[in-house]
Amino acid sequence: MNHKPHSLRQTTWTLRAIYFFIYASMGTVLPYLSPYFSSSGLKPSQIGLLLSIQPLVGILTPPLWGLLADRTGKTLPWLRIQFIVLPFCVYLLFHVNGTLSLALVLVGVAAFITAIPPLIDHISMGYVGAQGIDYGRIRVFGSTGFSLANAAVGVFLLHAHIGDLFWLYIPAIVMALIMSLLVREHNASMEPSSLAVKDSSAKGTTSSTSTGIRTWWPLIGFFGTLLVFSLTVPMYNSYFPLYIEARHLPQSLISLSFMLSSGSELLTMPFTSKLYARRGPRFMLTMSGLAYAVRWSVLGFAQSPILLVGVQLLHGVAFGFFYTSAVTYLRSAVPRHRLATGQTLFAATTALGNVCGNVYGGALFGKVGPEHFFAIQALVALACVASVWLFIRKPNQDIIAT
Repeated sequence: MNHKPHSLRQTTWTLRAIYFFIYASMGTVLPYLSPYFSSSGLKPSQIGLLLSIQPLVGILTPPLWGLLADRTGKTLPWLRIQFIVLPFCVYLLFHVNGTLSLALVLVGVAAFITAIPPLIDHISMGYVGAQGIDYGRIRVFGSTGFSLANAAVGVFLLHAHIGDLFWLYIPAIVMALIMSLLVREHNASMEPSSLAVKDSSAKGTTSSTSTGIRTWWPLIGFFGTLLVFSLTVPMYNSYFPLYIEARHLPQSLISLSFMLSSGSELLTMPFTSKLYARRGPRFMLTMSGLAYAVRWSVLGFAQSPILLVGVQLLHGVAFGFFYTSAVTYLRSAVPRHRLATGQTLFAATTALGNVCGNVYGGALFGKVGPEHFFAIQALVALACVASVWLFIRKPNQDIIAT
C-alpha cells in the first residue's frame, strides 16, 4: 500500500526536521569538546584519550541497537529512547570534574548518541527504497542544522562560557524527540516487490550462520575502506579547534569554520544521490579522498587565516560525497531484513576508525605540531583513494536509490 502524495510530503518534511534538530544538537556540543577540555587544563594526549571514548563505545553499542531494531521490526522506539536519555547525560558532562568523572559520563553519552545517526538513516532509507525519496535532499537538512548551530554557538560564546553549551543542546534534542512522534515506522509493505522477492530468497533454507557469512563477507573490503576513511574524517572535529588555539588565532574562527564546512554540504548533498547513480561509488569516494587530501594539505602549509577558513568549503565534497555514497552503497549490498544491523555496523566501523584516529592523533599532535599533523593526515587521505580502487566494487544496480 502506497502513501498518498500529501502523506508522503508530510513524512519527508518530518524526516528533514528530525535530521535538522539531531545535527543541530550535535553541532552545539561535539565540535567544542576539545576546547572545553583544554579550558579545563587537560593536555592534548589526555584530550585525545577522552575523545576516543565515544567512538570506542560506538564500536559496541550501535550494532546492539541495530539488532534490537531488526529483531523487533521497530526502529522509532529505540531512537526515541536516545532522545529522552541524552539531555540528562549531556547536562552531567558539563557538571563533573576530573578526568575519570568525565570519562565515565562520556561512556554514558556515547552509549546513546552513537546510535542516533544509523537509526535515523535506517528509517530514512526505508522510505528511499519504498517511495524513491532522494536521501541527499533529506540528509542535507542535518548539515543545515549543524551549520546554523555553530553560528548560534559563535554568538552564544560572546556572552557565555563554553561550559554552558548544554543550554543549546537540550532544546534541540527535545525538538528532535517531538518531531519523531509525528513520523510513522516504515514497513515491509512499502518495499518494492523486487526487493521482497530477493529478501525472501535470501532467507531460504540455509542456516542463519551461513546466511550471515554470505551477507557480510563480500563487504569486508567496503568496511576496510570505511575504516581507512574514518582515520582521517574525525581529525577536523577533534583537532582543528586545538590547531586554531596553537596558532594563537581568534576562537571565533572555530565557529566560523564549522559553520562554513557544514554549510558547504548544502551545495553538494542535494545532488549526491543522482551523481552517485550516474558515476558510481568509486568516483564519489575518490573525489572525497582527494578533497580531504587537499583540505589537510592547506591546513598543513598555509599561513593565511582566510585560506585556513576558506578551505573548509571542501567539506561539502569531502564528507558529503563520502557519507552519502557509503550509506547508499551499503544499502545496495545488504538484504532488507538486515539493513538496521548493516547501518549500525557502518557506525561501529566508523567508530573504530575514530578511536584509532583520536588515540594516535592526540599523541601525534603534541609531538609534531599542528602543521605537520595535518600534512600527515593528507597522506592518510591519499591512502583512502588507494583503498577505494582496491576494494570498492560496482553495487547492485537494482537496489540503488535514485
